[in-house]
Amino acid sequence: MISLMTTIWLGIQVGSDAEMTPRIAFAAVPYAYRIGTIDEATGGTIWGQLNVGAENTNDGSFGNVFWIRLQRGRRLLRCNWRNNTVIGQYSFAAGQDNIVTGTHSSVGGGHFNYARGEYSVVAGGGGAAISDSNSATGEKSAIGGGMSNTASGGYSQVGGGSDNRATAWMSSVGAGVGNWAGGQYSRANGGIGSWATGDYSVVGGGSQCGATEYHTTVAGGQLNYADNVYATISGGGHNRARGEYSVIAGGGGDAWADSNSAQGNYSVIGGGYHNYATGDASTIAGGYYHSASQTCATIGGGYRNTSTNFYSTVGGGTYNDATGQYSTIGGGRYNDVVGNRSTIGGGDNNQIETGSDYCTIAGGHDNHISGDYSTIAGGDSNAVWGPSNYAFIGGGRVNRVASGSIYSTIPGGYNNEISGDYSVACGSNNTVVSANNAFVFGDGSEAFGIGMSQTANFLVNNGFRIWTDSLLANAGVRVVGGGTSWISLCDSTSKTNRTRVNGDDVLEKLTAMPIDQWNYKHQADGPKHIGPMAQDFWSAFHLGTDSLGIETIDADGVLFAAVKELAKQVTELRNEVAQLRAQNEHLTKHASR
Repeated sequence: MISLMTTIWLGIQVGSDAEMTPRIAFAAVPYAYRIGTIDEATGGTIWGQLNVGAENTNDGSFGNVFWIRLQRGRRLLRCNWRNNTVIGQYSFAAGQDNIVTGTHSSVGGGHFNYARGEYSVVAGGGGAAISDSNSATGEKSAIGGGMSNTASGGYSQVGGGSDNRATAWMSSVGAGVGNWAGGQYSRANGGIGSWATGDYSVVGGGSQCGATEYHTTVAGGQLNYADNVYATISGGGHNRARGEYSVIAGGGGDAWADSNSAQGNYSVIGGGYHNYATGDASTIAGGYYHSASQTCATIGGGYRNTSTNFYSTVGGGTYNDATGQYSTIGGGRYNDVVGNRSTIGGGDNNQIETGSDYCTIAGGHDNHISGDYSTIAGGDSNAVWGPSNYAFIGGGRVNRVASGSIYSTIPGGYNNEISGDYSVACGSNNTVVSANNAFVFGDGSEAFGIGMSQTANFLVNNGFRIWTDSLLANAGVRVVGGGTSWISLCDSTSKTNRTRVNGDDVLEKLTAMPIDQWNYKHQADGPKHIGPMAQDFWSAFHLGTDSLGIETIDADGVLFAAVKELAKQVTELRNEVAQLRAQNEHLTKHASR
């Protein structure tokens, strides 16, 4: 750019001739000027070659050669054209020591530049030595400027910079240093020492990045390589996208040991460093030192997690291994899922073993499953030992379902163990040994072992209570500690609609009621019982809930009323007998006189 703050003049001198007159002053507004005289020829139009300056060579038809020198201030502002060579027809050269050999080609200026391809262009640049030259050798190639740039592919372009090469058809380098566009339609925008050698490949910038297969892209960063078709790296350092359609969004580090490597086809690494997505369609969102090594394996983040089987997933955490097919670890640390289609939600040091399919550990610490379809909800040091299928532990600590026990359940508590099918143990320090379909509850006051199948067993040293109404604290039945029978609610303050019972009526109905000996149909060979039918009891007294059963409190009440009436009648009979006895003694005494 030339400053116009001071007056600058344009003077023209051809060879050793005197300067032409008049000089023309440069102005801010564009100014058209036509040379009036060249070598005593004035006016008209120049047909054929034009050679302005000294030591120029012009062998091209209709070629033009210029060498320019500018001087400021009061000294002459000279326009000289020197040592340029034009061989191509209809070509143009300006500057110094430039060579134009291609037809319809041009060098706009600079030093030691070459326009050798047909319709090629070098706008300027070059340098003090031939090694600094820009060379446009491809057909319709172009170099905007800079130095030591080469555009050798047809329609190739180098915008500027230094030591850049565009060597393939329609390839281009924007700028930078030492970049190479070597694939057809490839593009290296800038940076340093990068190469786009695959067809349609792109390197956006950065340092020493490579896009080596067709339709590969490296947006920037350092030492990132996209080595397979349609692979993409957005940035970062030392990353490798080696699988077809693989993507690395960024991350990596300052050394190859920090690199992210997306080797599987369609694999993705979002960031972080030292991550390896080697399975097809595998994904690592971020974090570091992860490995997703099978088809559709996924790691969300964290540190040193592995997802090594088909469709396995680790959400995050550290040192988690999802090695079963379709297995999942949500997070936590040191968790291991080997069983297929099994899940650990989180926690610490939990394990689902090989062959334990469809199992779940929700969380907790040091829990272990070996058996299909089994579940541990949480807690510490709980275990389902295999093969124990369909077992469940709700939580607590040191609870165990022994090997071979199916469909057994420990809701929680401490130190409970089941060795049997379909059994339940809860509380603490309880053991169900070789018992199927057993229910055991212990209060922890002592070890409570049950070996009888199809039983419900309770150890409750302070009593057992069943509540039937949550609003009434005493509604239900209970057995006190050490007791052997039920206590029903019978407090007078809990009763209403009280009326006196006619004992004679109760006794009469009870006397008329059939009392049979029988046994239940479902116990045809079982124990015998004595009692009325519920329908007869209902018909006589209308007590209780319905006609299909007799509530013990009503049976007791009827018996109380009947006994009371019998006692009354016995008392009356005793009184009557005593009276009759006294009368008989009196009559006997008088008769003996």
